[in-house]
Amino acid sequence: MELDENEEPSSDFGEGVAVVKRENGTLELIDKAGNVISSPSSGEYDNIHQFIRELGMIVVRKHIETFALTETQFGTIDNKGQWQVNLQALPAKDYAVGGIYIGGGFLKAVANASIGDVNIYNVFTGDFDYYYGNHELRYVVGVSNFENGYGVFTDAQYWNVVCSTDTEGNTSVIYSREDQSSNVAGAYREGLFFMKSGRDVQGFFDIEGNQVIDLSEYTIGSNFRPEFSDGYCLLLLRNPQGSPYYTIIDRTGNFMFEPRLYDDYSNSSSRDITFAFNCGVLVITTSSHSNYTNYNTTIMDIYGETIAELNEPITFIEDIARIDTTGFNYNAGASYGEVYYIDKMGNRLF
Repeated sequence: MELDENEEPSSDFGEGVAVVKRENGTLELIDKAGNVISSPSSGEYDNIHQFIRELGMIVVRKHIETFALTETQFGTIDNKGQWQVNLQALPAKDYAVGGIYIGGGFLKAVANASIGDVNIYNVFTGDFDYYYGNHELRYVVGVSNFENGYGVFTDAQYWNVVCSTDTEGNTSVIYSREDQSSNVAGAYREGLFFMKSGRDVQGFFDIEGNQVIDLSEYTIGSNFRPEFSDGYCLLLLRNPQGSPYYTIIDRTGNFMFEPRLYDDYSNSSSRDITFAFNCGVLVITTSSHSNYTNYNTTIMDIYGETIAELNEPITFIEDIARIDTTGFNYNAGASYGEVYYIDKMGNRLF
């Protein structure tokens, strides 16, 4: 399947659909066969305001300008092209449409500069269900996401407390320490979240606060928050001498392959390395700081076996990655490159 010459991928896939941009700048929703699912050409809306990839849903916008009425309306359309929320005007104080998707059908966005005043917009109903400032989440730090109706966060006022919340704003403490060592919770994925307490690595916990995987014997970087994807998790570890290693574990905490040494370029000002684990594959990319155009990317399976090697940075979502090789040659005064999709084997799709 090939896209038309005047179309290019504009997003990754989510729930079987993605957004492409036409030559005139119009955004359209397509399926994995490249068929158009929804487009402003229908006349029902002006443009796609936001693509909520995790739901395969688009937030659309329509501006009305008449003598009797001037307003901007928003609505949502699902991955079948059906209206989920009909076009409606939003209260002027609410800025949640266009915010960050946090799971459970909710978008989060700060409504004003006050700490905790964060609106939660329900994309299935179009309602503002609640906002943190009205609940115990006043000092919330980083609600990672909602999964099966729950999310995990750290209380910024009492750093030694980790809490959970449901999609109605009800909170409960699931882990705390008597001392003042800070706790940091990672994203809540597949029923587990990673937590560190002070300088001690704790491991993975369930939503009730029960430890499921003990990683306390390992040293994990302070800025690394491992999370599960399709039953497996990438770990970046340090050995007792401080050397960096990587591996993958399953839900029992077993290594899928022996930890492997890598160069973290900690003493380099010109190179960098990134790791990503999604859709059952590990992607390792090294890049140049000078222009971020010199990339070396390796795709591996869960056992550390190489699947493919590329010269572009990629992230797999729903088994498909979007590659953008476009740029502008100032000497020639012309654009170059293209945008396309590949599968997990590194094969070009369209």
